[in-house]
Amino acid sequence: MSGRQIKELYYKVWSNLRESKTEVLQYFLNWDEKKCREEWEAKDDTVFVEALEKVGVFQRLRSMTSAGLQGPQYVKLQFSRHHRQLRSRYELSLGMHLRDQLALGVTPSKVPHWTAFLSMLIGLFYNKTFRQKLEYLLEQISEMWLLPHWLDLTNVEVLAADDTRVPLYMLMVAVHKELDSDDVPDGRFDILLLCRDSGREVGE
Repeated sequence: MSGRQIKELYYKVWSNLRESKTEVLQYFLNWDEKKCREEWEAKDDTVFVEALEKVGVFQRLRSMTSAGLQGPQYVKLQFSRHHRQLRSRYELSLGMHLRDQLALGVTPSKVPHWTAFLSMLIGLFYNKTFRQKLEYLLEQISEMWLLPHWLDLTNVEVLAADDTRVPLYMLMVAVHKELDSDDVPDGRFDILLLCRDSGREVGE
């Protein structure tokens, strides 16, 4: 799959989630398409977390995954000020997303705000089926047991089949979509894991 196809699929998935008001964390955890309009209409982080609490997302996560072993507040606390540096980098990258969409010739759509983006990463972290597939594709990724280490992967880029670099989180969404649907572009995920900062391949 080319870098262009991965990016197009990323924006398409988020456009569909926004339009349908699907609860993001639950969707990336197990492809469940429960609705949570309050999540998409939340004006700040506190309201966002309250919306997830109201629809039982945290309770289901604790009962279904290893999050239950990490304390009752572990996942909720990820939405506080734990990841200020990562959040700042992500919000600075939002302009890049708009330029990407214009370059791809697709109708620009809103990219996920920080809390929705973080929800995606948390859902993928606890999705065993997805994790097994990603580790099969990217041998350089060892098993990660801590959520902060997983979130650090957002700084990494992958080299797609057409030798273009894309953020790893975009690839994650493409792989997640592939596992649940035939509606993905043709072409296998032929990629290398790269270090964004140094430009060296991981494992060199």
